[in-house]
Amino acid sequence: MSMAQTTGGNTTTSVQPEQSANEQPTQAVAGEDSLGGEGYTRGADYPMDITSYLMGILFLSTGLISLLGGYKYKWMTLFLAGFYTAGLVLVLFIIKFQNVTDPTTSVRLVYLLVCVVSGLVTGGFFVCMFPTGRLLVGFIGGLSLSMIILATDTDLLIHTKLWRYILIGSLASLFVLPSAFKKTYPFMSIISTICSGCYLIMLGVDIFVRGGLLAGFKYAWGFTEPDDYRYVVERNTFLILIIVGVAGGAVGLAFQMVWYWIAQNDWKGINFSFIKRYVKLRGKGAEKSSVPDQVPMVNFGLKLEGRAASRWGEGTRWDSV
Repeated sequence: MSMAQTTGGNTTTSVQPEQSANEQPTQAVAGEDSLGGEGYTRGADYPMDITSYLMGILFLSTGLISLLGGYKYKWMTLFLAGFYTAGLVLVLFIIKFQNVTDPTTSVRLVYLLVCVVSGLVTGGFFVCMFPTGRLLVGFIGGLSLSMIILATDTDLLIHTKLWRYILIGSLASLFVLPSAFKKTYPFMSIISTICSGCYLIMLGVDIFVRGGLLAGFKYAWGFTEPDDYRYVVERNTFLILIIVGVAGGAVGLAFQMVWYWIAQNDWKGINFSFIKRYVKLRGKGAEKSSVPDQVPMVNFGLKLEGRAASRWGEGTRWDSV
């Protein structure tokens, strides 16, 4: 492009480089030059509106339930597996085919409501279709673990789409197959709900701190529009992955192993009546030395009345699965 300028009858011409009509000023990618910065790829991912707050609360609440009580609350686990499977399908459909790169608040809220309603219906359906829902529990666990692994590096750990999808499919299958068997499902439910719970908590925290994990989720499924859309691991992303993945996973494992131990030992069958009798005698001023003769302590109550806990398929425990 040339520009002419006239000064005192003399004409000078300056030549400037031409700029394409489609060319736009380059904007910095979040986290590329600074830690914790917010750049081009984060604006559409993190609009702090009512939809974002609802999504964050949903991810955090359901993630905590899965992480800490996935083994104990078996029907809730089955429901959440169906809920998020339906949500995942709709989200992928929206990303791939709706071509909405910067939706308005109203559009985002409509999308969220559609995903929630379909998730409620699907979750309830697979609860009624038990034990088929066990497969979804394993699928969500394997998918969550693969997403966490991919999110550990900028532009994802595996850059090739084909190998990325192979990793996702392999881990999902690795979790699904053992979940199909009654003997191995209780253990797979613990592992799967820990993985899915950690990933949901990561996404929930990410919405409020804008660490970039949502960008990584969309990037993993081939969402690369606009052309400079990237997933960048920065300080906030790293902290979320480490704290929730390591510390949260350890806490979740501890909680779920306690629930598993209680279910196996059938605490509902333990006779705690000796405690009430002991308190009653103490209240009447009974001598401490006379307590062992009047109260059948029986190894501090660890004599179990129902050893049926060792048999699969009794009560409301996971063994019935």
